[in-house]
Amino acid sequence: SACLQDHKRAVIVGERTWGKGSVQNVIQLEGGSSALKLTTASYHRPSGRNIHRFPNSKPTDVWGVMPDKGLEVKMSRLDMIRYQEYRRKRDVIQDGGPPKSDFVDSQLAKAVAHLNGTLNPKPK
Repeated sequence: SACLQDHKRAVIVGERTWGKGSVQNVIQLEGGSSALKLTTASYHRPSGRNIHRFPNSKPTDVWGVMPDKGLEVKMSRLDMIRYQEYRRKRDVIQDGGPPKSDFVDSQLAKAVAHLNGTLNPKPK
């Protein structure tokens, strides 16, 4: 998503990403009873902006991928629980198609509204 956003090929809707921008390798130490977790690489956006959220990072620092302006949609803890339950039911193939649900994916709804507004702009 960061690459698409940096190259202006997509807009990002939703919440800021977690900020995991490092790669670790686990190296078994002699004897096999211990290991060393070593950071061996990190991810960077095409723009050079940081993806990784370091332990001392503040919410105002640059890290992760932020939604585009006006397209942030935060999910509450309850929203996330409902979303996970919806996905669990939806992702299991059942006779008769997907189960009926009253769940509304607010992030998807925002994305669809943005696309509709882009494709069918209201006259000024």
